[in-house]
Amino acid sequence: MKPRTDAHGPARTFRRLGLEVTQRCNCRCIHCFARTPSDDAEEMPRDVAMAIVREGRQAGFDHLHLTGGEPLLYPGIFALLDEAAAQGYTSILLNTNGLLLNPRMCRRLAQYPGLTLTVSLEGTPALHDRFRGAGTQPEVARGLENALAAGNAVVVFTMAFKSLLPELPRFADVLLSRYPGVGGLTLIRLLGPGTGRSGLNHEYLSPLEFLDLARTSALINLYGLRTTVLNEPLINVVSAKLRLPAIPPSAPLCRDGQLMIRANRRISLAHTDGHHLGTYRPGGLKKIRAAAAYRKAVAPANRGCATCTHQKSCRDGGLIRPADWPMKRTSPVFFCQSVLDIIAG
Repeated sequence: MKPRTDAHGPARTFRRLGLEVTQRCNCRCIHCFARTPSDDAEEMPRDVAMAIVREGRQAGFDHLHLTGGEPLLYPGIFALLDEAAAQGYTSILLNTNGLLLNPRMCRRLAQYPGLTLTVSLEGTPALHDRFRGAGTQPEVARGLENALAAGNAVVVFTMAFKSLLPELPRFADVLLSRYPGVGGLTLIRLLGPGTGRSGLNHEYLSPLEFLDLARTSALINLYGLRTTVLNEPLINVVSAKLRLPAIPPSAPLCRDGQLMIRANRRISLAHTDGHHLGTYRPGGLKKIRAAAAYRKAVAPANRGCATCTHQKSCRDGGLIRPADWPMKRTSPVFFCQSVLDIIAG
């Protein structure tokens, strides 16, 4: 089954509503930004979640993104999927760590047309267990096998840690040989501190390593595994300059047509976005998209770009906001400029 992530459509046609249904999780990943430090994690009331799914479709959203925490821990997840299917969303994307993907769960999920599962798998077993917990990799691998055997559309999500780079070609080969039904590999550049800073200090990509990631991704695409870099339009600019046409285009994180409603009903553009666009109230989704705060949040940013020699290349590649350094490092230039300066020589 072909994955229906619809991750790269143009802004004028792409309208995706995200829903963080729960902050509860059965995994303790050191790089997770969503994990709550307490046991009293927020969980969206089922009636509120159902109302949002209905209102979202009426407000013109075509795609639904369900996330957490671990959304498969949410008691109302199947009722929510039933409602989304009834409302006629073009696609549904469900993020999962894969630990709950037993055969029964996977058969039930496979009943929903347009549903794509994104399963988190961090390269080699040793890397996965280091970042997501000892002994979890075999469980996730079994979950991935179960999902594919049941006929689910699946994309593997992998954090682009520095430690992954030398293992990335081998990992891609494993995905193609062991999981031939996988619809693709999505790489995510590490930016935030997560919950275990000491384990991440040496895992952020440098500008040179970002270029290595781009070249490797292009080769893996030519090898036959669709490999994208999530919400990183800098990869589009790099691909054009290095003539790496095999890499699929990447859309900005903050773009027109997107909304994310968190478990506590706070609204932002995306799960990792810092814009606060209010608190969900019934009937308010259309108003939020029309509000000045939303228009400002999705508009191109000129901060640091006006005098940059790469501005035209970035705009042509869809990079409408500068790509930051990991951990918001203070630097006279942005991460994107450093990367493109290396290419310019």
